[in-house]
Amino acid sequence: MQLQSAASEIRTRVVMLTVQDAAEKLGCHPVTIRRAIKSGELQAMKLTPTSSRSQYRIHPEDLNRWMGRSTALSKPFAERLNDC
Repeated sequence: MQLQSAASEIRTRVVMLTVQDAAEKLGCHPVTIRRAIKSGELQAMKLTPTSSRSQYRIHPEDLNRWMGRSTALSKPFAERLNDC
């Protein structure tokens, strides 16, 4: 029984995105992603800082949700997203 629930949990795990991953996926600068996180527009999990810059992980669904409602995206940028 425990083996089945562990296997189910492994199948449902999601790979979290780094700020760089999210920026590359959207074709924008990582600073745009960091600003959205700091302003609270984009949800992200803050990891323990290992350097002077905080490390974040973003759930892909949160990134998709932010893309859909973001006012930070210019119209040409938003149109490029639709082509992806």
